[in-house]
Amino acid sequence: MALTEEQIVEAVLRHRLKLISYMRSIVCDFHVSEDLFQKICLLALQAKDRFNDGEHLLKWLWVVSRNESLKYLRDKKKQPVVFDEKLLDLIQNEWQADTFLESPEIQSILEKCISQLSEPVQKMLEQRYRHNLTGAKLAEALERNTKSVYVAISRAHRALYNCMQKKLAPLKD
Repeated sequence: MALTEEQIVEAVLRHRLKLISYMRSIVCDFHVSEDLFQKICLLALQAKDRFNDGEHLLKWLWVVSRNESLKYLRDKKKQPVVFDEKLLDLIQNEWQADTFLESPEIQSILEKCISQLSEPVQKMLEQRYRHNLTGAKLAEALERNTKSVYVAISRAHRALYNCMQKKLAPLKD
C-alpha cells in the first residue's frame, strides 16, 4: 500500500535538518540547499505512489538529495564538486545514521541554549548563520574589527557547546 501525502510530508519534515545539512555539504550554500530541499519535497509528493513504506521513502530522499545537489553543481558550473562519488557514499552513510536523539529534540535544546546568550550575541549569530555572512562581512555590518568578531563567535560557540553538553548529558545515560 502506498504512503499517504500526510505520511510523506511527516517523514520529509522529520529528516529536514539532516537532508539540508547533507545537501549543504555538497553545494556549500545554505540557501541553495534549502531550495533543493523544497524541490525534493515536491518530487516526493509527485512520486507518492512509488513508496511502499517509510524506509523506502527515506532511501529515496537520500538518493534524490545527492543527485539533485550534484545536478545543481553541474548545471551552474558555479563550484567544483568537492567530493568524489566514493567519498559521497561514505558521507551519505554517516548522514543517514540515526543519532541517539532525533533532530527536533536537539533543535529544541539548541534553541534553549541560544536563548541564554545575550541579545547582541544572539543577533550576531543570526547574522552569521541565517544570512551566511563571512567573518569579515559580519565585522563590517557590526562596525567592529574582524578579530573581535571572531573572538565573540568563538566564545559564543564555546558557551553553546558547554550548554549543549550539560543539557544532553542526562539524555545519554
